[in-house]
Amino acid sequence: MMMRKDILRKGLVLGILVLFVIASIVSALNTDSLSTTEGGNNPPYPPCKPSPPDQAEDVDINADLSWIGGDPDVGDTVTYDVFFGSMVPLQQVASNISAPSYNPGILSHSLSYYWRVVAWDNHGLSTDGPGWRFTIANFTNNPPERPTIEGRVDGVPNTWYEFRFSSTDPDGDTVTIFVDWGDGHTNSTQGGSGDIRFLYHCWYESGDYTIKAKAIDEHGAESEWATSLIHMPTSRSIHKPSISFFEHHAQLVHFLIKIVEV
Repeated sequence: MMMRKDILRKGLVLGILVLFVIASIVSALNTDSLSTTEGGNNPPYPPCKPSPPDQAEDVDINADLSWIGGDPDVGDTVTYDVFFGSMVPLQQVASNISAPSYNPGILSHSLSYYWRVVAWDNHGLSTDGPGWRFTIANFTNNPPERPTIEGRVDGVPNTWYEFRFSSTDPDGDTVTIFVDWGDGHTNSTQGGSGDIRFLYHCWYESGDYTIKAKAIDEHGAESEWATSLIHMPTSRSIHKPSISFFEHHAQLVHFLIKIVEV
C-alpha cells in the first residue's frame, strides 16, 4: 500500500513539473510573438502634399507630379505606383519608381486630371494615397513681337545684300518671318523665338524700296509690320575731289577750251 502511494505521489509531482514546463514554453512563445508584433514592420506613410495641389486650377501644361512619402521603419525602402488620367478608372502609368515624382508629359489645355499614388515598402506592405485633381489652364496665345530688320539702307543695283531678321514670341512658339522686298519678290524664314535669320536680296533697278517684314507664330497669330527703306541711286555722283579741282582751276579749264576752239 505504501509503495502505491509513493508511486502516485511521484507521478503527481512529475505531472505538475510537466505542466509547469509546458506553461513556461507557452508563455515564452507568447512573449516572443508579442515582441515581434510590437517591433515588427509597419506600412509606408500615406502619400501626401501633392504638387500640383489638390483642386488646383490654371496649372501649366508642362507640370510634373510630385508628393511626399516615406516609411516609419528606419532602413525600409519605399517605391511608388502612380495612377493618372483624365477619366475614371485611372490607368497605372508608373510602377515601382523610387523617386516621389512623375512626369506625365505635355498635358492638354482646359482639361481636368485625376491621380493617386500607392506606396510600397520592401517587405510588401502598401498604403494607398488619397485621390487628387487639378485642371490645366485655358489656352491663350500671344502674337510674336514686330520683327527687327538690320542691313543696308543704300546700295547699287545688281548687287546682293545681306539682311538680318529676328522676332521674339512671348509664348516661346516657333516663328515664321515673312519678308516683302518691295520689288514684287518675297521670302520667308522659320526658326525659334528670338533666333536671328539671314536673308539675301538683289534689286535690279534703281529706286527707293521699302522692305516689310512680319512674324507669324505656329498658331497663326501675326505681328505688326516692320519696315526699312533702302535707296538705289539712278546715277553715280561725281566725287567731291573732282568738283573741287574744277572749282580751283577754272582759268586753266577756260584756257584749254579756247585752244580746242582754235
